[in-house]
Amino acid sequence: SEMLRELIPHIKGDYFLSDGGLLGLTRNRKLIPYDDDLDLYLLPGSTIEIPSSSNLQLSQYYMDSKVSRKNVNPVKKNKWLEFISYLRTLPENIGLNRAKLFSLAKDKYPHQALKARFSKPYIDIFQLEKVEDDYHIPFWTDFNGFKYKREEVEKLVFNTDLGFPVLTPYDAENILARQYGKDWRIENPNWKY
Repeated sequence: SEMLRELIPHIKGDYFLSDGGLLGLTRNRKLIPYDDDLDLYLLPGSTIEIPSSSNLQLSQYYMDSKVSRKNVNPVKKNKWLEFISYLRTLPENIGLNRAKLFSLAKDKYPHQALKARFSKPYIDIFQLEKVEDDYHIPFWTDFNGFKYKREEVEKLVFNTDLGFPVLTPYDAENILARQYGKDWRIENPNWKY
């Protein structure tokens, strides 16, 4: 939560905490201890401007950006598996069988694979796009189809359970039921997104 507290003043525009962070705040009034990343969503036009004097860094990583601490060893990721996972989410690759996906990856890997330059814990930053009356991550639109309704992100709510104000979407309980199912109030440390 300290990293989030440090980051918030550097966000220019509207954002909200969602996914596991929202789940923890809504269900337990604190963050989930075994969740090693938070997910922040920026509304269209919002940006993050971290000064070079900060101990935080912002790095691009495939589908999102990540905020982590400088001078901390980066996480170790299997570059090949991360690249395959990335390719699988692209709308043009949905439905490709494993052989076709691996063939595609083999050709693109040498010049498109990224090295992880972020440390744990980290904060995922996703830029939302407005399409008609919904907001969604453009990259994932065809992959998981999760969308935020206009009223959920245009009526943001301040939550102070962490000891500082954090913006959360309106009607968090309904969002969590759509993301995690009707049993979202029951803690499940083995749950996978």
